[in-house]
Amino acid sequence: MKNRGTDLATITAVALTVPVRGPTFTSSFQLVSQRWSPIEPGVPVDARIPLSPPRDLRLNGQPATARSGVGLTPTISWAPPSRGNATLYRVTVFSVAPGAQPSLIVTFNTMKTQLEVPPGFLVSGTAYAIEVEALGGSVDLLKPAFTPPNAVIVPSITELFLP
Repeated sequence: MKNRGTDLATITAVALTVPVRGPTFTSSFQLVSQRWSPIEPGVPVDARIPLSPPRDLRLNGQPATARSGVGLTPTISWAPPSRGNATLYRVTVFSVAPGAQPSLIVTFNTMKTQLEVPPGFLVSGTAYAIEVEALGGSVDLLKPAFTPPNAVIVPSITELFLP
């Protein structure tokens, strides 16, 4: 909302650092849930996060704590958030090497609660983690990939695994 040339908004953020264990090392990811809300003069601000993360992440039907043997085209599945309604899920695959920052491999958007990683993205011998973000609010799949205003994003992440 514009107010005398200034955008007024509240941003509510919750950050959580999550350790992840790989076959031969430990690393961590920082998960951040954000909510951007326009402020209207005279209207109370609701700072609650109305959407919980995706639950029960699984790789090929097994809990997402599998360390190896998931194959080069695993299917990741999850249960929808226990609170709120996800409009879209963003699934991001990261490669993770000891002592290095995670590297983004690919991101997919889906409205379903499962996704098979297509051939060509995973390589044997490399450790990976998959992040599943639930997005709430208005999301238009026909627009370029960005976080729309009033979107709520909450992530979940697998343990590190080897294909």
